Amino acid sequence: MASLLYTMERKVSGSAKAVGILAVLLLASLSGCIGGDEPKKSDEGPVELVVYYDSTNGTINEVHSDGQPTTMTGAEFSFDFRETKSKEGNITTFTFDPGDGTDSVSINAEDESVLMYEYMSHGIFEATLSAEDEKNNTASKKLKLRVELHVTDSQLNTQDPDRISIDLAPDDDSLAIPAQLKLISTVENPTNPGTFFEDSVEVTWSLKNSSEEEHGSNSEVLNGGQSATWENQENSPEAAIWSLDIDIVVAGGNSEDVNVQSDLWALYEEEESDPNPE
Repeated sequence: MASLLYTMERKVSGSAKAVGILAVLLLASLSGCIGGDEPKKSDEGPVELVVYYDSTNGTINEVHSDGQPTTMTGAEFSFDFRETKSKEGNITTFTFDPGDGTDSVSINAEDESVLMYEYMSHGIFEATLSAEDEKNNTASKKLKLRVELHVTDSQLNTQDPDRISIDLAPDDDSLAIPAQLKLISTVENPTNPGTFFEDSVEVTWSLKNSSEEEHGSNSEVLNGGQSATWENQENSPEAAIWSLDIDIVVAGGNSEDVNVQSDLWALYEEEESDPNPE
């Protein structure tokens, strides 16, 4: 009998200890939820980051005339944060870090919800979207953006087209270099009203790298009223300045004006994040 009572006391004592240990563990797990004003981590905090964006790739357009740059339009991206909310108060700030070495851009969430940014240099960029509430809780999201470059050049009524250049060197903070240089160039030998005889012209295109090494060429003979287009692409090009030279030779040594329209692109692998349209 004494032995049975002793065994029962040991079982009761062991159960009490187990309950005590469980209580301590439970209190320890709750301690992280009680008190403390430190902002919560973005993946555990009360801020629910919802951002809409229709596109994650864009193109910088650089317009040249007679081989010289005239205007440049950056690649613009738009991010709509209006569905972003926090369980612990009002959202105060929306921020976009473009990942191109420039400062982050922030807007006051009480005044507006759409943040826009224009890239003026090409590359693949890791950008960061984030939001902050009135208690300094934050949430953030990273995404890749692809920014390419398009150079277009027009030269009218010329006998000696100027060199057209494109700089394939990406932004210093780009995650990649261009995967391809693409060009489309058209030369027209227009008819001249009142001219009885139109001279033919021989057109020669030549694509060169920064060391003046030729990487492609093409020649065409154009009679009056005719035009010809040369399309070429250079895969894995040197990330430097490339040039397109166009040489015009008129039959019989006469003079003949031509019109030239050239387009060159710095293109990247399509490794950007997926869009998130509304």
